[in-house]
Amino acid sequence: MTAYRFCPKCGGGLLAQLMEGQERLLCEGCGFVLYVNPRPTACAVIVERDEVMLVRRAVAPAAAAGTCQVGFWSGASIRQRD
Repeated sequence: MTAYRFCPKCGGGLLAQLMEGQERLLCEGCGFVLYVNPRPTACAVIVERDEVMLVRRAVAPAAAAGTCQVGFWSGASIRQRD
C-alpha cells in the first residue's frame, strides 16, 4: 500500500481493508476512505427532453444520493483495448 498513516480529515489511524475488490486505506476514527491519487476519467450525462438521468450512489459518502455516472482511475486499474 502507501506510506500514509493518518486520516487527512480527522487525524485517526488508517487501516488497510479490502474494499471494492482492492486494498484501500480506511480511517479507524471517522470511516473516511483514502483513495490514493483518484482522478476522474469519465462522466456520462444522459438527457432526454428536459430531464437528466442520475444514478443512485450505493456507497458512502452520500449513499443513496443521485449523481452523474462517473469513473475513477485508482492506479491499480488496467486499461483494456477493444
